[in-house]
Amino acid sequence: MLKKTLLLALFTIYSIALNAQIKKVQLLAHWQLSHFINKQISENEQKKSYVFIADTLIYSSVQRQLKGTYQLNEQTGQLAWQPTYSTSPILFTLIHIDTDTLHISQPSINATIGVLIRKKQ
Repeated sequence: MLKKTLLLALFTIYSIALNAQIKKVQLLAHWQLSHFINKQISENEQKKSYVFIADTLIYSSVQRQLKGTYQLNEQTGQLAWQPTYSTSPILFTLIHIDTDTLHISQPSINATIGVLIRKKQ
C-alpha cells in the first residue's frame, strides 16, 4: 500500500512539473482573467487582461494599464515582470493547462490562483 501511495505521489509531482513547463511562444497572446479557483471574482477583476508580446507584458485593469519587460523560466513557469517605473520585478507562477488556458498566481501575495483564458481575436 505504501509503495502504491508513493508511486501515485511521484506521478502527481511529475504531472505538475510537466504542466509547469511553458514555452514563451505559448504565452504570445491576449489573455483574459476568467475566474479564481479558490476565491470569488468581482466584475472588475474579470476585466483584467494580460497581453504578451515578445519580451513585453501589458497588464490592464479597470484602474490602470501597466507595461514592462518580462523574463520566463520555461522549465518552472516562473515569470519575472518588470513594469516601467517599478523598482523591483513582480513574480508570477504560470502553469500551462492547455492551449487556451493558463493558471497564474503571485506566490508573494497569497495562494489565489487565477485562470487565464486566451482571448479569441
